[in-house]
Amino acid sequence: MTRREINRCIRLFVKGGDSDLGRHRLGRYASFDYCFNFFRGYYTAGQTTEMASGENIEASCLHLGFYLASWGMLRPSSHLLQRSAKYYETVIRKIAEADVRLWSIDANAYGEENIRLLLGFSEQLRTAFDFAITDTLVTKIMLGAFGNVPAFDQRFCTGMKMYTFGRQSLHRLAEFYDEHHAVIDRYHQRLHTLDFATGRNTHLLYTRAKIIDMIGFIKGGESA
Repeated sequence: MTRREINRCIRLFVKGGDSDLGRHRLGRYASFDYCFNFFRGYYTAGQTTEMASGENIEASCLHLGFYLASWGMLRPSSHLLQRSAKYYETVIRKIAEADVRLWSIDANAYGEENIRLLLGFSEQLRTAFDFAITDTLVTKIMLGAFGNVPAFDQRFCTGMKMYTFGRQSLHRLAEFYDEHHAVIDRYHQRLHTLDFATGRNTHLLYTRAKIIDMIGFIKGGESA
């Protein structure tokens, strides 16, 4: 993938096209922003366990559930379509109790130890469900909560030519970042998440993993 292609993909994600609103406060892409902002708020406050407390668990489940729905995880064929928001309680507890290092991992730091942490948590997440879950669901949750990996959905996998989430794909993502770090870092330093109340930029930046997610998502959509 060339630098020009990467720039084009990111700009198309941000600006949108046809019926796609792009990165707009009312568009579905912003569902990531609102979910990420919510969970990141607990981390920055040093209160990650509080997201699973009795007074906060409902809001946590609703944020995660709507983000997943907005990003295609409640299709008719999905087991999640038959579950309520309360079903996500176990998932929220996994996130709340996760190794604190997971919150600071990004695509510029996919060394062996961090890969071990990412894959270890992905396996913990799988135990929160009473059915076999896909790499797509696992990585969408990790992206929405931590922002530490791209979402391995069909479009991303097609665009990046990576078809399973594992050690090899994370190494390949590390290589992709190393090759294109200048352009990825430029957008990482400029793109802020959108605030739910105002629609304006927050102080939070899109992670590098999210930038790569955008690239693969748009590229894969064009290849479909």
